[in-house]
Amino acid sequence: MSSIGTGGELFQHDLYEKSVTDTKTLKARLPVSAVESLAREVLSRLPQQFGSQPSLGLSFTPDMINELATALISEDNKAAGRLVSAQQDAGHSEKSIYLVYLAEAARLLGKWWEADTVDFAQVTIGTARIYAILRVLAPLMRRNTTTTSGKSSFLCSVPGETHTLGVKMASDLLRADGWTIDLAIGETHEQLIERIAEAQPVIIGLSAAGEHAMPGLAKLVMAVRICTPDASIFVGGHIVDSYADLIQLSGVDAMAVDYDESRAALQRLWESRLIPT
Repeated sequence: MSSIGTGGELFQHDLYEKSVTDTKTLKARLPVSAVESLAREVLSRLPQQFGSQPSLGLSFTPDMINELATALISEDNKAAGRLVSAQQDAGHSEKSIYLVYLAEAARLLGKWWEADTVDFAQVTIGTARIYAILRVLAPLMRRNTTTTSGKSSFLCSVPGETHTLGVKMASDLLRADGWTIDLAIGETHEQLIERIAEAQPVIIGLSAAGEHAMPGLAKLVMAVRICTPDASIFVGGHIVDSYADLIQLSGVDAMAVDYDESRAALQRLWESRLIPT
């Protein structure tokens, strides 16, 4: 996989371009209203992450933020990736790039949209690139779980989902298998994100049953990736039977339909987070 930059943590350009393409393809297969909802999710949710650590932003000037926002909607698909890579090479951490550089560019792009300075098509491209950058940075910010920690996961049903028996049964079986499970059913999108942002779980499992849940699932995956960029995201339920390709486009780490497959996938995700002894 080719990379841009010379720093120790290289910006993976191939992953960035694939992620942009995946997000564009996902949006093309969703209703227009859902696509607009995804764009607003990125542009409003990402800037919210900055407030607690304003000192990180001291080295990012307004001109630098403006340059990145402009690159995000330019005809050059690689421009924004080059700018982020340059900030890595300049010594900025992935955390500061995410919480300030990218977040403030998203805030500026949102202002341009509200002022009709940019149109919906530009915003769609820009948010696809923002999300792609997040997908590249996420593994670099990923926390490691100590080998002494017990297996744990946050499981929830997608907002509006009425078929919740499967996730309830799965949580009971996982607990019997030694997992600590935090289960959320029947909560709104904002309630779920608030709980996830507070708990900062290592693994987040999302459950959905069918096509009706796809827009809500895509929005939830995007919001989860923004508020917990270092978490591993798993999708389970019958929605995987028919929409595995769409779910994969959203950038999840694993998915499965039945319980045995789900347990095995969750175990692999957990083991991938362990620090070798």
